[in-house]
Amino acid sequence: MGPVLDLFDAAFLINADRDKARLDEAVLELARVGIEAERFAAITNARGNGNVRPEELGLTQSHSAVIETARQRGYTSVLILEDDVIFRDDFHDRWASIFSRIQPLTYDLLYFYDWHGTEQNGDPRLVNISGTLCTHAYAVSSRYYATYLLALQNYQQLGAVDQILLRLPAEKWAIVPNLVGQRGGTSTVYNCARSLRWSAVDG
Repeated sequence: MGPVLDLFDAAFLINADRDKARLDEAVLELARVGIEAERFAAITNARGNGNVRPEELGLTQSHSAVIETARQRGYTSVLILEDDVIFRDDFHDRWASIFSRIQPLTYDLLYFYDWHGTEQNGDPRLVNISGTLCTHAYAVSSRYYATYLLALQNYQQLGAVDQILLRLPAEKWAIVPNLVGQRGGTSTVYNCARSLRWSAVDG
C-alpha cells in the first residue's frame, strides 16, 4: 500500500467488533474516496473511573493503541478515522487544492475539520488552532507520538480522547471548511441518536 492520500504512511479505521453494519458503511465510504485503511478493533471492555464512562475510556484507549501501533511500525505519520466518518462529495477537489500547502506543513495534529467552524463553502485553507472536538478524522505526526501516548495514559480522567487532546499543547492545524463529517446514527460512545453532522452547528 502506498502513502494514504499521497501524504500519510498509513490509515487506521477504528471499529468495534460488534458494529459490523458501521464497518460496512465505513468501508464503502473509504472506497468512494480511495482511502485504504487498516481496520483497528476498538477497545470495548474498558472500566469507567469516576466521572469517565467506560465508552469514553475505551475510545481513548483505542486511539492510544493506534498510535502505539504506528510507533512500533516506524510510521512517520498516521491518519486515524472513526467508523462514522463521511467525506464531502467534492473531497478530492478540495484535497487537491490544498495539498501543496499541507505537504510541507510541520504539525503535531492535523484535523480534517474544525468542529466549531461555521464555514461550509469556499476554498480550503489551513488554520492554526488551539484545539477542537471529535476525533473522526485526524492525522498525528511521529514527532508527537511520545507526548500523545503519555498524555492519554495520564489524563484519562478528563474524558474521551478529544477532551484530552483539546487541552494539550501542540502544533495543531485544521483544514476548513471541513472536509469530513459524522454519519447519522446512534453514537457508540454516548448511546444517543444523532443526525448527519458536518460541524457542531448541525446539532
